[in-house]
Amino acid sequence: MPDDTPHDPLESETMRGFNVLLGYRLAEWREDFARLELVLEPKHLNRSGVVHGGVLATMLDVTLGYAGVYTAEPGRVRRAVTLSMTRPARCSTRAAS
Repeated sequence: MPDDTPHDPLESETMRGFNVLLGYRLAEWREDFARLELVLEPKHLNRSGVVHGGVLATMLDVTLGYAGVYTAEPGRVRRAVTLSMTRPARCSTRAAS
């Protein structure tokens, strides 16, 4: 008899390395969506006492990565994310408009 229990990808996801050091948790993960949660601690702050930019950049990177590779089929993972650059980035002293 087939198992009709919906697959929960959060059950099988294991955090490793730097992700464990940072201390966030994957709170929600579904097609085109991921949500991380992080309880801020002194280790997450910069010398000015605000959240370090590296913490924010890492969480953005991880969240987008999870959202981009989700698949509802157990054992199947999307293996590629494509980024197209239309022109080179250049340094400028002008304000963005």
